[in-house]
Amino acid sequence: MKLDCKQGYTLDEVKLFLSHQEALKKAYDYVVNFAAKPHPERGKPGAVCPFLPKAIKLDTIWMAVVDKQTPNREEIIGDLEHYIEWFKHINPLTGEERRYKSLILIFPGIGENEAPTLIDSIHQMYKRHLVYHELMIGDFHALSTTPGLYNPTFYPLRSSVPMIAIRYLIEEDLPFLTQPFDPPEVRIQFLEGYLHSLGDTLSTHSRTTAESALAQARGERTKSSMK
Repeated sequence: MKLDCKQGYTLDEVKLFLSHQEALKKAYDYVVNFAAKPHPERGKPGAVCPFLPKAIKLDTIWMAVVDKQTPNREEIIGDLEHYIEWFKHINPLTGEERRYKSLILIFPGIGENEAPTLIDSIHQMYKRHLVYHELMIGDFHALSTTPGLYNPTFYPLRSSVPMIAIRYLIEEDLPFLTQPFDPPEVRIQFLEGYLHSLGDTLSTHSRTTAESALAQARGERTKSSMK
């Protein structure tokens, strides 16, 4: 439901919104008051997530609450598949606004201790596939151990409510696809997807960097298989 002050709402719509209010507030606070702003522990000037200030300005961020109590892996995957297709068809569909469109799925029914197993594993599984189709996926929860790019002791993906974010792949995502803690095979899939999706739109620097990283990952895989 997208609220519009120029129209009325049924009681069921109001009830639905109120039932989601706490989860939406937590997600909003994380996005607007934390991730879209600078942080002293980030290790570099600028917003924790450089993508967000422009997306907020363009008003291209959508949120949806997945209203299930204690969802299991299969239910989360089903919901994610549904929303990925929905994301592709919601506005904006063209121009710069499309580039900054994103969808944040909020899972208030997932317990804090269950989130690492459920959210992280699904994120890893889908990221390899989605990058090849010009999409990025992010995972957020209170116990995230994913470090920041510029400070290994800063954990920018820690959110008080479990979330999965979907957005379009951009050239600046390359550092997220070459993380040394990812095995060579995973990095190979990420980088092949990056080059396939963005192709000739990449700057010479980004293309050269991605191709070099891909060659290195393939070399690491070869050495590992020979042991």
